[in-house]
Amino acid sequence: MVCVLRGRAIRRLCLVLISSIAMNESVTPAIQSPCIKLCVLEPDSGYCIGCGRTGDEIASWISLSPQEREAVVSQLGQRLDNLTRSKRRKGGRRNRLASAS
Repeated sequence: MVCVLRGRAIRRLCLVLISSIAMNESVTPAIQSPCIKLCVLEPDSGYCIGCGRTGDEIASWISLSPQEREAVVSQLGQRLDNLTRSKRRKGGRRNRLASAS
């Protein structure tokens, strides 16, 4: 079977293709996120130990403007440094066993 497009059929096909291309170009680009899929909020600071954002920042990330997201991202390095610097290992199992004896 051979399909031959002429006149109106070609114009109709072109309009369909152009509109589908235009729809794909208008799709909102993916929003970049600092999330590393290690989502645990540290109780003392309220920061996520994976990305450094607060719970409110994580929840509202999609609705923040690009400038607001940039402002948050610029603070994340310092937040994560402070999280790891302020945490001291308390000894874990070895310390519990030693204090029990």
